Amino acid sequence: MRENYLVKFLILGITFYGLQTLQGPMQAIRSFSAFIHYTDWVPGHIHMGTLGWVSLIGFAAIYYLLPRIYGREVFSIPLANLHFWLVLVGQLIYSVSLWIAGVQQAGMWHSMEADGSLTYSFMETMVAMYPYWWARAIGGVIYLAGLLVFIYNLVLTVRKGQPSADAAVGNA
Repeated sequence: MRENYLVKFLILGITFYGLQTLQGPMQAIRSFSAFIHYTDWVPGHIHMGTLGWVSLIGFAAIYYLLPRIYGREVFSIPLANLHFWLVLVGQLIYSVSLWIAGVQQAGMWHSMEADGSLTYSFMETMVAMYPYWWARAIGGVIYLAGLLVFIYNLVLTVRKGQPSADAAVGNA
């Protein structure tokens, strides 16, 4: 993983796929599903799949294919590594804040007093979500910064990338 930037994207993408496949069956358990239903846990599960699994595999595929299509080397491997770390950190902050918020929401929504009344009002639950919304916004901005680095690196690969050794052999 240290030497090849593509492997980072692929290994972590597969890891997030595995984590998502564990979460899915957990959500199929009736008691757990009833607990987390309508909370932020569910979007956390979905975002881990899209931002963690699908995106990382997609980024690796694009990094692999684009230079071959244009016959150029990737413009900057350090930018590809920066892109990797930004999307990884952003995605983790985003998804983990959703999971934690979901569990806290579920706990607050299911908490009852001895007389059967709800312990927390809807507004108290919403106020408790503020820190998680901020964390989600920060994670989203970090992920977006990684996406912008990705686009920048791709544009420079097409415009200024060095001709690849494969392209030189193919043109001879």
